[in-house]
Amino acid sequence: MYEDRDAHLRHLLILDPDTGAVLGLEQMFTRDQPRFAVRAGDVMSYSAWRR
Repeated sequence: MYEDRDAHLRHLLILDPDTGAVLGLEQMFTRDQPRFAVRAGDVMSYSAWRR
């Protein structure tokens, strides 16, 4: 997990617990952004990979 305090985003790398393979990446808002109609905890983007 990496938190970008300037952009108010949290980046979460999702790994397979058995193999350590990257399964996905999630970006979530850490602060309300009324201008964009989002709240803290809303997911901005999510990507998943299958190998």
